[in-house]
Formats: sequence, structure tokens, C-alpha cells
Amino acid sequence: METSIHPFARLEPARVVAAVESLGFWLPGEPFALNSYENRVYLVHDDERRRWVVKFYRPGRWSDAQIQEEHDFLAELEAADVAVAAPWRDEQGVSLHRAEGFRFALYPQLPGQAPELENPAHLFALGEVIGAMHAVGESGRFAHRRTLNLDDMLAEACDGVLSSPWLDQRQRRAYTRVTDSLRSALVDRGWAPERSIRVHGDCHLGNMLGATRPSAWWTSTIV
Repeated sequence: METSIHPFARLEPARVVAAVESLGFWLPGEPFALNSYENRVYLVHDDERRRWVVKFYRPGRWSDAQIQEEHDFLAELEAADVAVAAPWRDEQGVSLHRAEGFRFALYPQLPGQAPELENPAHLFALGEVIGAMHAVGESGRFAHRRTLNLDDMLAEACDGVLSSPWLDQRQRRAYTRVTDSLRSALVDRGWAPERSIRVHGDCHLGNMLGATRPSAWWTSTIV
């Protein structure tokens, strides 16, 4: 009987340390695993007491070109003074690294707290940083990243629901009727895929940080 091997089964702490040290760092301690749904993410610190977050990308999920576009967009945002956490680059400007079959990137660890959506100051800061990100995002286009369009957000999701064995025929007809109406309404309201811009495709509270001092929230929100 064959058993599937998890893609990160070989990524034990020693390999995490060795990967980061291959970039010229020295880590006196062990990595600390952080929450991550898809990838593997660890907090490490070097001998200069700098804290880093190392992200190992799930094999087969994204191509090198797609990951590099993400890194380059972050660098572009950082150059435009948008508060983001951009990946570390070596002397050759490389941000996507490899070790023992794994692809990984290194980010500076940034302390902060999640925004409070009921706090007007936090909402104002979030609006500013996301607006600045969109202003930079519309100045260029992705060539390799997946586009968030009507088919991705609705058609594929609907197909996934309809393929479920838990729906009977009456439920399938009702679901199809509602989603077909929704699709028509979106088209009628002028869905314009040609106006797409580069955005943060996973912009939820878990991917945002604010300064720990409330007075600094106006200028220190980080995406």
C-alpha cells in the first residue's frame, strides 16, 4: 500500500537552519514554527540579534516566475515608501533561494498588532496603505501571476459546489439558478477585466500589522 509523503516531511529544524545559513547568516538557536496554512514559515534570529521570518514555498503551488513577480512587486512598493515587508536580497539581488529541493525567502521580522476594524484611526491607516498599494499596482501588470477575474471567483467556485455528492437534484437546480443570476448581474454591472491592477490577493487581518503604540497607527500600518 502506497502512502503519500507530505511535501514538507523532510523539512526538519536542521534543514531550516542550514538553508538560512547557506545565505551567509549564522543562527545560534533553533527555528520557531509560525502559523501558515499553505507554506512553512519560521521565526529565526541571527548572531547579530536580528529577527527574520523564513518562508518555505509549497512545492508545485507557484512557479518561480510567479513568486518572483510577488517579490518584485514588494520591492517596487517598498521603493515607493509603501509600508510592506519586502524579502531580503543577496548581493546579486536574488530574493528567491534554494536549498535541498526547497524554495524559500527571508523577510525581516516586524513586530506589531492586528488592526481593530471598529477603531476609526485603524481604518483610516488601512485605507491609506491599501490605497497607496493600489496606486503603485496600477502602474504595471503581472505576466505570470493568476488573474482574479469573474471565472476564478465565481465559475470555479460554483463548479466545486456542484461537483459535490452531497447535493440532490433539487438543490443543484436551485443553486444553479441563483448563481446564474449572480453571474448575469455582475456582467450587467460592467465587470471590466481589462482594468485589472496588481493587488494584494490575500489582504486579510492576519496579513496586516500596526504599530504597538496607538498614536503611531497613522503612519505605521504594514501590509
